[in-house]
Amino acid sequence: MSGYGICFNEWLFDERIKSELALLIYISSLSAKNGYCDTPNEYFANSFKVSEATISRQISKLEK
Repeated sequence: MSGYGICFNEWLFDERIKSELALLIYISSLSAKNGYCDTPNEYFANSFKVSEATISRQISKLEK
């Protein structure tokens, strides 16, 4: 993996998303080119070495 992600300062200090911050930054970096991210959860699960269910839960939490 290479590239960069953009993280707003408020993300850094938001305790509600502390455990999802790495995923949020990764999604942000993948969204930079087209303004959206259509990467499958399987890709994130493999990247972070967690289950797809974990990624789904984290994304749902971030959406809220």
